[in-house]
Amino acid sequence: MSALQVLSQAPDALGYTANFSNNFDLSAVASVAFDPTAVDVQAAFDTERQSITVMTGEQGDEIADYTKNLKKGSTDLKIRLR
Repeated sequence: MSALQVLSQAPDALGYTANFSNNFDLSAVASVAFDPTAVDVQAAFDTERQSITVMTGEQGDEIADYTKNLKKGSTDLKIRLR
């Protein structure tokens, strides 16, 4: 499994972490964008996305606020951990 870290609006704080299956095309990494309204990666990249972790805290002190585990290839929520 490969992971992609996406920054939030704070310049140095980690806002979100998206985890993708090992079938994810790594040549597309630079094109992946986060949709803050949906709290997910853009729809074009959700086919291999498996989870999104939303972080909270200042740069250097980020911790996981919650994680959404999703069915691979869909927007169906399997479980949300807080």
